[in-house]
Amino acid sequence: MPAYGFLAIGVALLAIGGESALRGACGMARWVGMSPLFIGLLIVSAMSAAPELLVALQAAAHGSGDLAFGTIAGSNIVNALFAAGAAAMMRPLPGSPKLVLRDGGFMILASAIAVLAAMEGRAGEVVGLALIGMLAVYLLVCFFTDWRRPTPLSISATRGSLFARDRLPNLSTTALLFAFGLVCLYFGAFYAVHGAIDIARDFRVSQGVVGLTVLAIGASLPQIAVTVIAAARRDVDMAVGNLIGANVFGLLAVLGIVALVHPLAISPSLVQDGWVMLASAVVLVLFLTIGWRVTRLQGLVLVICYAVYLGFLAWRQGLLPLAGLGF
Repeated sequence: MPAYGFLAIGVALLAIGGESALRGACGMARWVGMSPLFIGLLIVSAMSAAPELLVALQAAAHGSGDLAFGTIAGSNIVNALFAAGAAAMMRPLPGSPKLVLRDGGFMILASAIAVLAAMEGRAGEVVGLALIGMLAVYLLVCFFTDWRRPTPLSISATRGSLFARDRLPNLSTTALLFAFGLVCLYFGAFYAVHGAIDIARDFRVSQGVVGLTVLAIGASLPQIAVTVIAAARRDVDMAVGNLIGANVFGLLAVLGIVALVHPLAISPSLVQDGWVMLASAVVLVLFLTIGWRVTRLQGLVLVICYAVYLGFLAWRQGLLPLAGLGF
């Protein structure tokens, strides 16, 4: 099978597995009596980051540090620019001051640490411990600022309640769904990483760029789908919260775990992409502070920024020569 066939199968399995594992894990958490606060704070966040984590671990295990870091950074860029922008173009996305200042602040700080690691050319044990430690602080801050607050005022509880609206599912069904999702995620990550490595070799494209684009989009598909569907259904109260929460976990948990298990060597070319990731986080938070929502016009700006970034990547790889554009 051609390399792009393996990649396509891998991305499809990641999307299916991510959604199945998330639904199954939330169903089991409801069966054991876990409150919406903890479901939103722990289960939803962890399962949303699962595709990204397995892809990054697979890539790091094969010595492809650029592929792993590119997937993590690219996923954050996709969420902050494309997913948030596309959803806002359908329906303005509200964001509470607590969400913007608390979660947005952690997103920017975590992005800055990732940029520093890229500038050093390595994300090892020290970076991993720093990120995991910050994750613990983030979870504690979220818990104490959301604890004992009514669901509409608790960001974590609201995220958890999104998966507790339907009738309580059968326990065996949710367990099977969770197991099925994990199997799909494992094989999806395996096929996606091997396909990406082969494509990078066959088409002489850097592994970092493949991670920043194809693998990042594949790992973020569940988040993109949930956000866009929520906007289409006018259920946008937590759309931005889900995206920012996914970005925070993508950096603190995913990059932290990968750096501890398989320290990453990062090419200097990816420093630029780290700065783009940090800039996208800052722009999203800045837009949210203006009226505490992302408007349709701002959403269009975010999508345009993502398109320009993809064009920049193509130009950097020599796929879009400036001479052909009249420059």
